[in-house]
Amino acid sequence: MAKTRARLMGTIAIALTMATFASVARAQSIEFRRGLSAFNRAEYAAALENWAPRARAGEPESQSGLGFLYYKGLGVPQDSAAAFEWYSLAAAQGQPEAQLFLGSLYLFGDGVPRDLVKAYAWCEISQSSGAAGGLDCRDEAQRRMSPDQVAAAIKITADWYARAR
Repeated sequence: MAKTRARLMGTIAIALTMATFASVARAQSIEFRRGLSAFNRAEYAAALENWAPRARAGEPESQSGLGFLYYKGLGVPQDSAAAFEWYSLAAAQGQPEAQLFLGSLYLFGDGVPRDLVKAYAWCEISQSSGAAGGLDCRDEAQRRMSPDQVAAAIKITADWYARAR
């Protein structure tokens, strides 16, 4: 389990790094870009200062950024439950990296009760949204699931897609 977690979290970390550069093109606010630049310079308090107001205003990239800061304890105390809250807000708006991290939190029961059905669903959604690592996350959840659980996860995923249209 520890090796699986380390491998998957390494994949997710690589995905976040790649997404960090891709997010610049998607981001609409100058505050997010300033926060991203601060994050890339390891100036986490400045990233927090730029992202927090935008996250509270509903910007998914900033919400996901705050989720990562809380998850890793960068510029804030480490708090997986707070990371979960920020990732949930961003994931609901279609932010792929937040969807991937949300799935991984469910997969490992990190900050939330472990839920393989939700892990599968969010990892699948993230993969189809373009997050690198989503397929690995989904497959890891599936290896631990019963056929009934997989069917339930597929239904959750289909329902999410129907609402997102």
